[in-house]
Amino acid sequence: MDLLEKKLENIKDLAQEKNLYAYIFGKKSKIFLENSSHRYCIDDGRLLKLSRMNDKKCVLLEIELNNGLKLYKHRTEVLTRKYKGRSVSLE
Repeated sequence: MDLLEKKLENIKDLAQEKNLYAYIFGKKSKIFLENSSHRYCIDDGRLLKLSRMNDKKCVLLEIELNNGLKLYKHRTEVLTRKYKGRSVSLE
């Protein structure tokens, strides 16, 4: 289980209590990179999404795992512009 899957497990019950649907979108695959000192991999950017239970097309929040957790989308455009692509903590 990777970091994104752990976060989903952590918030799934709370999301249901708040009438939200939490799920991971995208296929898990790794991208391997190398430099002169070591080889490492990054996630391809799967998304952890939160949407309303009765309207799964209305995504309220997307979080991506790409060398850390990053906010991708929020239900208000102001917050999206302010935080899009920045590292965030879910703790």
